[in-house]
Amino acid sequence: EVDLTVAGMDIKTDGGNGGDLGKLTVTDASKVTAAGAVQASAGKGGEALVVGVDNRGGTSEVNVTGDIKLTATGGKGGSGVINSDSAGEVTDEVAQILVTERVSGAGGEALAVGLQNADGSLRADVQKLEITATGGVGGGGISTYGNINGASAFGGAAVAYGINVLGGLAEHLTVAEITVEATGGSSYRALDANAINKVNNDGAGIVGGQGGSGGSGTSYGVSNSGGSVGLTVGKITSMASGGAGGEGGSVRKASSATAAGTGGDGGNAYAYGVFGTGSSRTVIAVDEINASATAGTGGKGAAKMDGVAIAGADGQKGAQAEAYGVY
Repeated sequence: EVDLTVAGMDIKTDGGNGGDLGKLTVTDASKVTAAGAVQASAGKGGEALVVGVDNRGGTSEVNVTGDIKLTATGGKGGSGVINSDSAGEVTDEVAQILVTERVSGAGGEALAVGLQNADGSLRADVQKLEITATGGVGGGGISTYGNINGASAFGGAAVAYGINVLGGLAEHLTVAEITVEATGGSSYRALDANAINKVNNDGAGIVGGQGGSGGSGTSYGVSNSGGSVGLTVGKITSMASGGAGGEGGSVRKASSATAAGTGGDGGNAYAYGVFGTGSSRTVIAVDEINASATAGTGGKGAAKMDGVAIAGADGQKGAQAEAYGVY
């Protein structure tokens, strides 16, 4: 049994950043063969988790006279770096193997939960729950010193809960205000192709790397997936945003930089004021619920300029943006 009284909580957690790929020099194209699987990957961004109160059994009574403020940010994925000058050995076949089997690291996921009950009984009285989760940024795609260049990695997903009941009893909860915000991670712009004009001087025929897709953002003011909830709350605000797609990579020229990479797609967004599923029972007295979802914007593609045959298209906006007061 736990009986806890505190003035407030302010906790931040950040996932660690993934390491970059090492540089690679191709001295003999015949030695680069496809394995049919990823052979080397930059480090994925670390996951970030923060929970204010996590009751996994027994009886807990929590009185917070002020606010619970929690922030979780996923780590950045490692980038593919620019490969070393390979003296013309990177044919299109070799470049395709390099971008398929040497990949950048995805952004880390972020999860933030204000009050959580998995089992047992939880009673709580809190002034305000302010919960924020942001997915990590995906790493930039590799530059191969060839005509084909690597895509950037996806941004990390973000999920934020004001109250999350997985099981047990949480039938005596009082909160003046719940604000949750989840933003999917973006993606770094793909790294420059034709660095130092080593493939050719004018960039002709070279396609820049594609930007990575943004991560999804999902926010829950209150979620009950298997327990019993009784809550009195003044206001619930649930906001979700998909991550922005990464920008397409540039193609270098002797006289200027020309961007030719395609932008990445934006992430999806889902916002729930109150969410219930399964055999859960939820009873809530609430004055106001606001839920908003914004799909991530597509990354910018490159403009067509002299010497570059293919202009990069903009990425697509996130396909889904759904907001529910009660679901």
